[in-house]
Amino acid sequence: LVNTSDSKDIDGKLTADIDLSGVNWTQIGSYAGTFDGNGYTIKKLCQNAGLANGSRYGLIQTLESGGTVTNLTISGAQLWSENSAGAIAAVNNGTISKCIVKDSTIMLGASHGLAAIAGTNTGTVTDCGVVNCFLQRRYSAANNSTFAIGAVVEDNSGIVSNCFSYG
Repeated sequence: LVNTSDSKDIDGKLTADIDLSGVNWTQIGSYAGTFDGNGYTIKKLCQNAGLANGSRYGLIQTLESGGTVTNLTISGAQLWSENSAGAIAAVNNGTISKCIVKDSTIMLGASHGLAAIAGTNTGTVTDCGVVNCFLQRRYSAANNSTFAIGAVVEDNSGIVSNCFSYG
């Protein structure tokens, strides 16, 4: 429903934990609503973007300006992407607050934007944490450029405040 062109601003609220074990997640493409995790956890979020098309991967591909994700934990995610990757949003133009990503592995190909919360951030990330996550580039950049890896965000021209990372 959210991935239809007319439904980008639907609001949602979790009422229980979600276990995605064995499910190959289809990410939410572009989202401008409010997603309240309500203190619950999405477990075992798994995507394999392959190496082919340079897509961005996370729970949400692009959190649009005005969009919000809050009060959510993602645990045990396994994400692989060619370009920007973050467990909450590959690209954040909105607001991510009070979210935790823990015990997860996120790998990226030959581009920028590798972090546990949001790979690329032009919005706001506040009061978020990263615990015991493994972040890695799968291979060197095709143009021999050097790109950083960030725990909370990597490619940042937005606001990041009161966030932490350990483990």
